[in-house]
Amino acid sequence: MRKLRRLIYLSLLGTLATLVALLLPEYILLAMFGTLALLFLSQQLNFYKIVMLLKRFIQNTRKLYFENRLRLRTGFRDYRDTELENSSRKCR
Repeated sequence: MRKLRRLIYLSLLGTLATLVALLLPEYILLAMFGTLALLFLSQQLNFYKIVMLLKRFIQNTRKLYFENRLRLRTGFRDYRDTELENSSRKCR
């Protein structure tokens, strides 16, 4: 029974991968390049440093995402936005 379940899961996974490869080939290319880049980095750095870099990247991305989402929901305009608006209106 366990072998049959495993065979069914593998066949479903293979079918899904084939459909994704046929319908969305650009995602397959991105995944391949990402995997190659990760393998190249793992040869240059040790695995712990890669994990810490990815963790920091995810934390920074989440922070920016929630900050921007909060600004959009509350309608809050940062002082940097007004500086950019004023600088673009000035004629030089």
